[in-house]
Amino acid sequence: MQRGTSPSSRRPPLARAHRFATRCVATYLAIGALPASAQEANYQDIIVGGRAAAYGGAFTAVADDASAALHNPAGLAQLHDHSLSASISAYGIATTTTENVFVDSQEPTELSRTDVQIFPGATGYVFPLKGGNDWSHTLAATILVIDFLEFEGAVDLSSPDLGLTTNVFDKSAITTLYAGPSYGFRWRNLFVGASAFLQYTQLETRNFLSFTADIDGAISRFASFETLDAHIFGLVGVVGAMYQLDRWKLGVSAELPNIRLGGSATSFVANAESLVIPDPTNPEASLYQDIFPEVSGRAAYKTPAKLSIGTSVSLGRFMIAGDVDMHFPVGAYNRIRLNEPESQVGQPGELPGLEEDREVDNRSIDPGREFTVNASLGGRAPIVGDYSILMGVFTDFSGLPTDFEALSEGAAVDFLGGSVAVARTRPDSEFLLGITGRYGWGATNGVTFTDRTDIKVDVREWSMSLFIAGQAKLGG
Repeated sequence: MQRGTSPSSRRPPLARAHRFATRCVATYLAIGALPASAQEANYQDIIVGGRAAAYGGAFTAVADDASAALHNPAGLAQLHDHSLSASISAYGIATTTTENVFVDSQEPTELSRTDVQIFPGATGYVFPLKGGNDWSHTLAATILVIDFLEFEGAVDLSSPDLGLTTNVFDKSAITTLYAGPSYGFRWRNLFVGASAFLQYTQLETRNFLSFTADIDGAISRFASFETLDAHIFGLVGVVGAMYQLDRWKLGVSAELPNIRLGGSATSFVANAESLVIPDPTNPEASLYQDIFPEVSGRAAYKTPAKLSIGTSVSLGRFMIAGDVDMHFPVGAYNRIRLNEPESQVGQPGELPGLEEDREVDNRSIDPGREFTVNASLGGRAPIVGDYSILMGVFTDFSGLPTDFEALSEGAAVDFLGGSVAVARTRPDSEFLLGITGRYGWGATNGVTFTDRTDIKVDVREWSMSLFIAGQAKLGG
């Protein structure tokens, strides 16, 4: 906005303040907290299973513990003993840095944040069935935690040279569980298997925004409080096959798109805004407050199809494995449609335009995901006695589109990662302790007063996590 214009032409429209406030929240959520649309822009943020995590996810042609139910259920037919396995991951630290958040500012406005998380991993019971010399088959029951992320914090997104004071408080959480039976069958050197999981996803957000802007002496203040709770149920299927030739194994696994069984969502919104134009000849002011009561609606959570191809080779106590994962496009991960809300409290504005853009958008559809290919390479080597070292490297490229609309919903960050673990393996048990880390770079939208769409800013992120896993053979 240029200085020296007439009072009527320099009045900041309400929609403009709304846009800026909304972008402040979107930027804050996109760079670290979990937004309401449950950003699943990356696929390797949690690697399910202790051994799989130690190998960097290169597990399709290994699949030798209960987490094979997800990675490749055909591998269950390799297991001939009753066993119970569990893994727990402690998400130690994650740091995200966004540079030049305020695109219009002449001063650097780098924003950094650090999160600490703890979440469980997987639990499974393997139940071998009777077989013959050339064939065997195995059942398994598993509970897998695909996502278990929670954040609560506050941040100051202010820019003095732009006359902006913005404070945001956010509490966000997503939990996705898979639970169900799996079956693996072996005929000589050929293994096949399938899993059927009941999927449960819970989304929760609590956002509060306080925003003040001084534009050429016109003061705009805006405050908003929003909540969203969603519960979604679905079915997920996984099928796989494996072929063993001497020391080599070749594996292929497909995770099918989920089928929605049902889902519900509730939301509450309260907004308040004031606008004051201190014109000596024609002072004007306006104030409104809207409260939209809790409304309910439908929710859906769509996961894309995934095809994994892997190979492994064993050389005595040494083993090397590699995977290629293909994640297929999906139109939208998350869809929420609420019933039409009606404001219980409302005061119309005195200035033209204040009645506009005061409705609550009762639909939330995230931008979906593009076709993405990731790769991983892992291995195992003996150390001394019962101890061995497991290592892996992997890519975790973002599936989020990089256009303006998509980056308004989240950050597209590509990661490179690595893991290392030490395992103690005995005839009847194994204990594993490891660490994994990722470093990524990418982009999200910055915040601007204008209608520009070329407002990408750089994002850098790194994380370290500790994981513990164990399994024990049981009698039977």
